[in-house]
Amino acid sequence: MSLKLSRFAIAGLALLAMTTSANSATILIYGQSNASTEVVTSTTGAGGTTFHTGPDGVAVPITVGVTSLGGATPPPGTTLQETFNFTSSAPVSGSGGNFTQGGFSGSFSFGNQVIGTLSNGTLSTQFGTNGTTGSFQSSNVSFTTLGLAILNQLGIPASGVSGIGGTLSMSLGTFSPSAITSLNFSARNGGQFDASAIPEPASVVMASISVIAGLGCFGLRRFYASRA
Repeated sequence: MSLKLSRFAIAGLALLAMTTSANSATILIYGQSNASTEVVTSTTGAGGTTFHTGPDGVAVPITVGVTSLGGATPPPGTTLQETFNFTSSAPVSGSGGNFTQGGFSGSFSFGNQVIGTLSNGTLSTQFGTNGTTGSFQSSNVSFTTLGLAILNQLGIPASGVSGIGGTLSMSLGTFSPSAITSLNFSARNGGQFDASAIPEPASVVMASISVIAGLGCFGLRRFYASRA
């Protein structure tokens, strides 16, 4: 009896491990052509910094090319409308073209394929022999809408979008002005989103049942052992 109970408990704990694991994957890779006249803009003022798509002012959609979507290569010429608006009131550090500012938060959308919000983003620039380059990073991304190809890639149904987090890694280039003296600039961007799918509530319930069953079996084993 005790051997069977032990096996059942181990099976329950193994099921818990499977149901609480997350599927992680690169869900979107995109970029702008250098020939594009569309830009992303950073503007720093007394109230902080605004980083958004489009020229200085209100965020507007810009066109980006897609090289990977849902883990697959889309047809040549596939594009999405990129829109984001991130703000930060954190202090800017650095000089000589090398600047960093953290604390960015805001929303983003790439057509109807990747939509969500982020926080604790970091905008940085580096000036070197080849001019200015830069990046924007956030490991606190929350997705609210994902396309069907991405959902299939992550192995979750359309109803399971809630609770999916991830990261954004963006590169910046073709700066104007080319030698910046602050975080006031326009540039072109490219990057990728990674997502980690958290189990749905049904999976969590299954995991909880597994734990209860496993612990119950171990308790019964101890009970029978004490009566032997």
